[in-house]
Amino acid sequence: MRAKFAAGLTLAIALGAGTLTPALAVPHPSAARALIVVKAIDRDGHRQALTTPAVAMTISRFRHGAEYFADASGVIRAAPGRYLVGAEVVTPARAGRKESTTLIARVVRVASKKIVTLDARTGRRVSVSLLVPGSTFGGVGATLCGRGADERHPLASAVAQAGRIYVAASKSKDLWFSYASLWIGSDGTVYSLGGGRTGVPRVPRYAFRPADLSRLTLVAKAGAMEGTSGIWSMAALDDRHCGVELGDQLPATIPGKVSQFVSAGTWASGITVNGIDDDLVSITTRVTARRHYSAVIGKAVRGPGPTMLPRYLVNLPVTVSMLGLLSDPAGNANECSAHGSLTLRKHGRLVRSARFRRCNGAYVRLRLHRGWYDMSIQARRVAPSSSAPVAPLSRRVHLAWHFRVTDRDLQSVFGVPVSITRFVPSGLDMYNDARPGAVTPVRLTIFRGRPYPAYKIRSVTLQISFNDGRSWHMLHITGHRSRWLARVRNPDRGFVSLRSTVIDINGNSSVETINRAYGIASTVPGT
Repeated sequence: MRAKFAAGLTLAIALGAGTLTPALAVPHPSAARALIVVKAIDRDGHRQALTTPAVAMTISRFRHGAEYFADASGVIRAAPGRYLVGAEVVTPARAGRKESTTLIARVVRVASKKIVTLDARTGRRVSVSLLVPGSTFGGVGATLCGRGADERHPLASAVAQAGRIYVAASKSKDLWFSYASLWIGSDGTVYSLGGGRTGVPRVPRYAFRPADLSRLTLVAKAGAMEGTSGIWSMAALDDRHCGVELGDQLPATIPGKVSQFVSAGTWASGITVNGIDDDLVSITTRVTARRHYSAVIGKAVRGPGPTMLPRYLVNLPVTVSMLGLLSDPAGNANECSAHGSLTLRKHGRLVRSARFRRCNGAYVRLRLHRGWYDMSIQARRVAPSSSAPVAPLSRRVHLAWHFRVTDRDLQSVFGVPVSITRFVPSGLDMYNDARPGAVTPVRLTIFRGRPYPAYKIRSVTLQISFNDGRSWHMLHITGHRSRWLARVRNPDRGFVSLRSTVIDINGNSSVETINRAYGIASTVPGT
């Protein structure tokens, strides 16, 4: 669970980045003129092999933030210069003493070869306490990150439920230190505490008073999200997204709410549904002291997210990802519980077709040429497992893109001139049902592959259906550019399906259809 939450959190932070850039790759020996050899000494003074690769980040005015990993021998190959070198040094358990981890980051200058020794004996214990009598310690974590890192990969990170974490002091202004801790009150109340700062203090000791905390209510809605129960997890972030994962914390019912108290800062909340292995959703909440916040996951309407918008890459095929077809509007979801297909036509002639089942075949690479294309992507939700039936909402999704490709496009890194529409209905209950006969406001947010004046939107229209798409009715909408608003008069029962059409001034068009976008409440909630 924790590894999966970390993966989902990394996805939210990287805004959908799915490829490893050269900054994270180990450069070819012929391209590197300097070696950084990393060695480690534990808190007992013994030599230790690093359990995870050391990381080096460049720190300079002209070339800052590139990160490099050590190889299996602990050697980092990079160009000469100044670096922040960091790693976790593990001290094994001894008689009467548990295993501990020390986080260390040092600033070094490398000309040709440099041996860097990370000595855990310089570390001081990270202490995060709660000033509530009778509360129980549930775990502590800490992370060291380079400020301005290209990939935001931590230099060192550790979490311990029972053991201790130490960190070495540093005055570097290029280093960010994050810490977090979990506490349980005598009445079962959960407290998540955390913070961060530039550099590492000589004594990393922190205490929190209940009066300075805020209440964070975690809400899981049903209907658009599968399952009936799950587990909430939390991760503490600072403004630079240097995260400390606290792991599994609170049981979740779907639908349902749970509350906890958190310190001021940025928190990532994630839910994993029991019986489903491919569907983690996370949402980030910025918190100030002494207030009440809500983080809602599972809202309607699930549908295509902006990560689906394809881009040109100079002389390379265009890659279309199906993983964002059924993403959560509030957070993000790597949704694989769907079967679907893609067809591509040029001037009406079929040039490519593909099918995908769950995550298999979810990436399609297309070699495009000059001309007009029509791309159709459709998906049908399926049960994610035998213990979790298919969700009643967003049962089918269809995208139809009509766009022109020019020779200049093929030599660029522009986005393909198509659009994604996000539908957000207001006033729905915990089952994502609206009141029968009432008026439901629906906000439309349009994400464009090429949001430039030369591709300005010419028209936006919205159609609704109350019979699963057998007939459609035009609806009046107001707004401009990428934000629009419609008011839907709900039927007495059933579901509401939505279809948007976006056309730009060059004739590129996008039609998006969500079958059963939201439901109409009956006398029995959730039916």
